[in-house]
Amino acid sequence: SVLVRFSGTIQPGITLRDLVHAIPYVAKQKGLLTVEKKGKINVFSGRVLEIEGLNHLKCEQAFELSDASAERSAAGCTIQLDKEPILEYLNSNVTLLKWMIAEGYGERRTLERRIASMENWIENPQLMKADPQAEYHTTIDINMDDLKEPVLCAPNDPDDARLLSEVAGEKIDEV
Repeated sequence: SVLVRFSGTIQPGITLRDLVHAIPYVAKQKGLLTVEKKGKINVFSGRVLEIEGLNHLKCEQAFELSDASAERSAAGCTIQLDKEPILEYLNSNVTLLKWMIAEGYGERRTLERRIASMENWIENPQLMKADPQAEYHTTIDINMDDLKEPVLCAPNDPDDARLLSEVAGEKIDEV
């Protein structure tokens, strides 16, 4: 696994997408990821990204961040979250599924099983965490206090992450 550890505070003007792009940006800076295809280096390829330090994210935000692991050619992604955003997400889904049953949508028994599973977890929320002694192939530390401008990826290559100031004024011929 590759541990991506965020620290600090998200700075004004920085979005979740900037955090997504900060992962390849910092990896490039450390020589763990190259843009050049010949002799390509990609520390993420075939490995699981384990992301820490963004525990407060809403589940939908965590989905966006973990979905971007495919752009890294990673085998998968986990994000350490607090219980609160997961509880909020599951409670919202339980409400929606109950409404769907009341309105006659879907297979009632299937929806009821899903509701029961979610309610069981809500009653006794248990989160998985990395073992304290876990060893990682690589650890990438990203201090959000240092991320003061947007991070963009060049067209056609999600590995080519650059700061906005590095590309300001460049002509882009793509739509």
